[in-house]
Amino acid sequence: MRILQLAHGRIIPHYFSGYSRRCHDIFSGEDRRLISIGGPYLKDRIEGYSEQYASIRLLLLSIIRGKRSFEIFISRGMLRKKFIRRVNELMKESDVIVFEGPWLYRPLKNLVEKKFIVYDAHNVEYSLREGNPFQDEVREIEGDLVKNSNLIFVVTPEDRDLMKSIYGVNENKLFLVPIQVDVKEYGWNGKDSKSIAFIGSLYEANIIALKEIEKMAEGLQEFEFHIIGSLKNYPGKKKLKNIVYHGTVSDEQKDRILNESFLALNPVTMGSGRNVKMVDYMSHGLPILTTPLGARGFNLDEIKDIIFIEEIDKFKEKIMEISSKRDILPDISRKIYEYHKRLFSIETSKKPSEIIKEMLRT
Repeated sequence: MRILQLAHGRIIPHYFSGYSRRCHDIFSGEDRRLISIGGPYLKDRIEGYSEQYASIRLLLLSIIRGKRSFEIFISRGMLRKKFIRRVNELMKESDVIVFEGPWLYRPLKNLVEKKFIVYDAHNVEYSLREGNPFQDEVREIEGDLVKNSNLIFVVTPEDRDLMKSIYGVNENKLFLVPIQVDVKEYGWNGKDSKSIAFIGSLYEANIIALKEIEKMAEGLQEFEFHIIGSLKNYPGKKKLKNIVYHGTVSDEQKDRILNESFLALNPVTMGSGRNVKMVDYMSHGLPILTTPLGARGFNLDEIKDIIFIEEIDKFKEKIMEISSKRDILPDISRKIYEYHKRLFSIETSKKPSEIIKEMLRT
């Protein structure tokens, strides 16, 4: 079985963003090709099974128009001919076509023919566009793929319910495939650190979270806030002495920063799906302070005693409280790490490729 994944934005390197990580991880080890169009890069690049094609036109239009228009322009067919030709070649030799988001389905649907179609829904996109001028169009775009998919992967039970309520999806083609991160060797040593970590790519929900972190940093000068990811490129960020922007880093660099921090933040106030950053933090045994929304995709009864969950306006006070109780952090860290190991074992017991194969046999 040969799989073709159709993505948008930057996917090289694999650790560029949570979206990129999901695209790479979901079919790890399988016979597949991952191809993407558009994003913050200027040259085409091929690396192993991955191909990303630059589009200066898409990049400029999305910057000028704003309001999350990048994906809309893709759906309207603003694609390079070179990219379309390459997709056509790859489709002919593939058995399964996976859309990593709904945006490429409409402009490429005539090429799909009678292939087995999978929608890997990183989010329920329509639910994220409240107040956005493109919301109605997004419902049509996503609804078209939902209707014509043979199989839909969702990352949380909440997203599964949203798919059913918004689009009336038959539950038989909905499968829960949570975002996961491989189990790492335990290495947390941040008990006495003054470092606080946050992982965030240049994405609306993370920009809003960054603004909250800036407020915290201004009032918590004794702590150093380490921002990992492409938020470093956000032009509106404040230049504060106690915020360090690392940019996109290798897995080894990220491991070091997270292991040396005493706390990780997830101050998100919008979005759907499970945050990759939460799983990343857990895989390091790093104590976490998150909003209730940031805890979505996890069983609250299982994490309420090992994860700090507060509304965003209580974060500053909670950081001070956690810092004053350092003796409890090693025990919390170990419990978080063991929880992640159990979760990984349970949620990866059946690979996405096996689900597809079973559906192909029926």
